[in-house]
Amino acid sequence: MGNNIKREILRLLKEDYEFRSAIIGFLAEGLTTRAETKAIIEEIRNLREDFNKRMNELREDFNRRFEASDKRMNELREDFNKRSEALDIKLSALGGTLEYPK
Repeated sequence: MGNNIKREILRLLKEDYEFRSAIIGFLAEGLTTRAETKAIIEEIRNLREDFNKRMNELREDFNRRFEASDKRMNELREDFNKRSEALDIKLSALGGTLEYPK
């Protein structure tokens, strides 16, 4: 765009109310009002709060389930170790061992 056209447009925006109003109206069709923008921001804020609340609930649920699984795994490990020791004692009494063939 030539410098002359730019200068003319800027001059018209400054000096010609009708031209300026037409440009503002044209631009306003694609833009939101302050009230609309404020409502959009508020909705985004609400969505973020809902999302964070749900993520915290999911995190707490995950942690509870993980702790329960971890506890159960420890119980199974202890049971396995006890049974393994009992078997080892019985085999030792019979003169055997838990050696695997190579």
